[in-house]
Amino acid sequence: MKVLIPARSGSKGIPNKNLIDLNGRPLIFYTINEALKVFAPNSIFVSSDSDAILAYSKSLGVETIKRPQNISGDKSTSAQVINHFIKSLNIIDSCEILYLQPTSPLRRVKHIKDSIKIYKATECNSLISVCKSNEYIDKTFILNKNYLEPLVGSAEYKEIRQDISQTYYPNGAIYIFNSLNFQIDNKIPLTNVVPYIMSRVDSIDIDDSIDLEYSKTILKVR
Repeated sequence: MKVLIPARSGSKGIPNKNLIDLNGRPLIFYTINEALKVFAPNSIFVSSDSDAILAYSKSLGVETIKRPQNISGDKSTSAQVINHFIKSLNIIDSCEILYLQPTSPLRRVKHIKDSIKIYKATECNSLISVCKSNEYIDKTFILNKNYLEPLVGSAEYKEIRQDISQTYYPNGAIYIFNSLNFQIDNKIPLTNVVPYIMSRVDSIDIDDSIDLEYSKTILKVR
């Protein structure tokens, strides 16, 4: 299994987010540090267009991959990053990939180890970490011109909480998949996906300054 940590330089919400100070450490430190508790340094790869991010990652002992600018923008996809990773390492045979986004600083070594155990013990195409959603599809509306319409249709709209379907959203903390399965449709497989359910606290995904301050508070408590 190889670990891929994607860490581009640009960010609209927080400039140079992956190196932003989080309780005395750059944000990316927390992901690299937890990965190092499970994997050897030469199995962990940071992919970035930023020389500063790559230099810091090297100082922690992990491997680095210089990512081109054309797949490092706001509209760049995880599929592009993963494809570049596979080609850079010349991965031809089957290889398990653990994809860890550095914007999840509250993801801990326990989460990584437990996810790997579930993935290995289950016949699945991929594992995705998720969190229970507070929003319910059975009570969600879409705006059709000037009118609200139930997303699931009027007949399926539900008002009683006990009848509402529990939904989950990917929190971006952990993805595990096989390189050959990824290359079938050029994306992380979304069929036969096993979930790894995380708490709302551990699922924080830093997107703006509010998320950052919240994470600072949680880390201080821990």
